[in-house]
Amino acid sequence: MENNKLTLTKTSKALSTQFEPQSPQIRDWIKIELGKLAIMFGQPMTKERLTLYAEELQSFKQYQLQIAFNRLKRERKSSDFGFPLPGDIIELTKPQVAETENPDIKEWKGPTEEEIRQRYEQQPEMASWWKQLKQQIALIGLRKRDEKKSKPEVLQRTSELTDAELDARRALLKQQAAEVAKRMKQA
Repeated sequence: MENNKLTLTKTSKALSTQFEPQSPQIRDWIKIELGKLAIMFGQPMTKERLTLYAEELQSFKQYQLQIAFNRLKRERKSSDFGFPLPGDIIELTKPQVAETENPDIKEWKGPTEEEIRQRYEQQPEMASWWKQLKQQIALIGLRKRDEKKSKPEVLQRTSELTDAELDARRALLKQQAAEVAKRMKQA
């Protein structure tokens, strides 16, 4: 029975860990991934070269680099010359634009004035309803503005109280506290 229990292995823990940019762990992870790519592409890779690559790529997040390494594995052709440079890897960290998408398509910003005018002409009852709604909203906004203006403003004292005024207030508060305490005893 004991052998059937699931246990957390070193490998599964390592796979789920995300390393922070600029950390020694991310640099080591980059070196390992580059070593795998070098083996896959049949390219020699020195320790110094791995270190230089890791220093260049350490500022990126691990998931971005993982995307780039995966894309290199999938998209690299035998006709490509040599091992990819850091710039090639960085370029692959950016999102991939689908080739079927038209880059000239702009984001829709709402109907143009001409489209609105045409809709008003085609549906006059909707146009009048829309105008009435806009007017009601504008009136509500004006009422709220007027309500804010009509509320009395609380004036702040610009000068501080004198010592005599403070003593008088303190005495009044003590007197009121004594009266409250007296009422509490009577109740």
